[in-house]
Amino acid sequence: MAAPAITFFTRGKEQLQLFGFDTSKENVLSEKKQPPFPLPTPKAALWSPDGQALALVEPTQGVQVINFPAPGAEDEESTVHSLPSAPKTTQGFLWSPKSSAVVTVAPGSKGSTEPNLHVWRRTEEGYSLEACFLHPKLEKGAKVLQWSPDEAICARLLPEG
Repeated sequence: MAAPAITFFTRGKEQLQLFGFDTSKENVLSEKKQPPFPLPTPKAALWSPDGQALALVEPTQGVQVINFPAPGAEDEESTVHSLPSAPKTTQGFLWSPKSSAVVTVAPGSKGSTEPNLHVWRRTEEGYSLEACFLHPKLEKGAKVLQWSPDEAICARLLPEG
């Protein structure tokens, strides 16, 4: 059985590029140029834990999740899902341990009542908004949601601490 290819992205000055490091072909590095790559450099990007999806904030299209074909189905095309209800100011993401949910995280604006945390559940059709919360004093990098490894339980940090 051949070793799987390792996929990774690089954020350049003008674009995000996707590369494959194929360990079965004497460590051949190749740029993957099938749609939608290359993309304009996103404000933020994060791989899902299973490596099958990439969440990003695309400069013109907003928040998107790109789902990649499963191992062994590389002939299929990647699918791009827009998350239109996600805040335009999204600066980061959190993924659930099994990659079944992604959280968009935006800074809280002083005096705002608009939610800045949105929880999206992966579905057959893409991603659906499951919940949204306001966390007004959100610090960069704060873990506001934490799942158990089996995703049976999810705990939320309240704004009061």
